[in-house]
Amino acid sequence: MNTDTDRTSPAQSTSGLDIKDIMTAAAMLVLSMGCNSIIAMIALPLPIVYLYLAAPIEMFVGATFYLVAANRINKHGLLFVWVAVPTASAGGFSEQLLDMFRDISTNPWLLILACGLSMIGGFLGVLFGQKLLRRHFRKAGVVG
Repeated sequence: MNTDTDRTSPAQSTSGLDIKDIMTAAAMLVLSMGCNSIIAMIALPLPIVYLYLAAPIEMFVGATFYLVAANRINKHGLLFVWVAVPTASAGGFSEQLLDMFRDISTNPWLLILACGLSMIGGFLGVLFGQKLLRRHFRKAGVVG
């Protein structure tokens, strides 16, 4: 019988976020946003590449950082923070890029292509992130 009720494993903990959890989420989010910014800077000179390839690559890279944070913190609400912070900090776009966004949203085939590529990038990123977690982060003791 386990009488140690003060200590719970991270998998059992469902209470609010503590400072360590917030710092872990913030660090992984900053790393993810930094990588996304670099990818966007490389892809932005070619708007068609930016629209169709930047999001799948960002999904691929971001999935790894999200999986590390999710496995380390293991509490509800992380996905909301992961989506809300970058959305709130998004900047303005050029007129040409907004026109291309409008073209994508009005042409169903281009919208399906963009969503499909993003889903494939995210799926491959999750697979890569899971392998990376098993191979490196769990062995190092970073995540449980």
